[in-house]
Amino acid sequence: MVAMDADRTELDPIRSDPIQSNPVQSDLIIEEERKMFSQRILSQLLVPLFSLTILALLAPAWSDGPPASSKDRARTISVAAETPDPVDSIPVQPGQVIDEASGQPTWIVMLNERPAGKGIAPLSIDASVDVVLATANIPPDRLSHRYRHAIVGFAGAFSPAEAGQLAGDPRVVAVDPDLGGRLDRAANGDDDRFDPPWEHRRISSPDGDAPALDRCGATGAGVTVVVIDSGVNKDHSEFGDRVRWSVNFTGDGAPDGDDKDGHGTGVASIAAGSTIGIAPEASIAALRVEQLDGVITNAAVIAALDWTVGQADELFPAVANLSLSGAAIGIIPSAYEAA
Repeated sequence: MVAMDADRTELDPIRSDPIQSNPVQSDLIIEEERKMFSQRILSQLLVPLFSLTILALLAPAWSDGPPASSKDRARTISVAAETPDPVDSIPVQPGQVIDEASGQPTWIVMLNERPAGKGIAPLSIDASVDVVLATANIPPDRLSHRYRHAIVGFAGAFSPAEAGQLAGDPRVVAVDPDLGGRLDRAANGDDDRFDPPWEHRRISSPDGDAPALDRCGATGAGVTVVVIDSGVNKDHSEFGDRVRWSVNFTGDGAPDGDDKDGHGTGVASIAAGSTIGIAPEASIAALRVEQLDGVITNAAVIAALDWTVGQADELFPAVANLSLSGAAIGIIPSAYEAA
């Protein structure tokens, strides 16, 4: 029996190959094999279970299909960037100009684009404006002004809802109300300090007490005086043929910047009149911004300044006079500074 037990071979229930029977070593091997077998069985059971759990968690999120790839997401963001975000209507402000033809308030819109400066503006500027208008479903013929040289933008009559839609366009920097103003007038009264001789004496010496006008040899020849006002009467005897530019920015249909009020002609006479002017040989640019009702809009003034920047090669050296009063809010003061 002893010899038979020593030579006997057994089949391990886990292994199919015969092993030699050894009381101590055999027990260790069998125990190790059983542990490995248990781990394999457990891993084979857990992997499917884990996969089923993940699928169960993702099923609600994938109800509309698998998530978009990074390429799809990039394409979606690119398209969304061209669509204006919804913006509430912009309320009408006190003093805002109302367009008589449409009954709508007028607005000034500035785009995030580099202006052309002096010279001819590239067609791309008008194209950018047209794209913004098309996105908001606003016809181009509703614009009163396009700005290309000092700033890039436009002015026109739009409903508060349309103004809000324009403000939501990512290409738009600001949409501000177009406020009205008036000419800055000083009453002479009984104060003889406002007589023309006082004005001449005032600029002829540091203490303002010169006996008469002293131009110190300067005549203004080669310089342009840009008068942004009610216009200038180019046929006045004070100017001869020195009113070289005459432009109307009010939109009332007048062919040029001829004075409808008299204020601008007086300003031009003080600056460049042949007898009482400080610069009697300067050229004059008459830029009319006053409407027939006496109102001056920010939109018209910015248009006149924009024109001045565009004509810099012909006008400069130049000085500009704006004897105006009124309110400007939002980004409009920046438009003045840019010009």
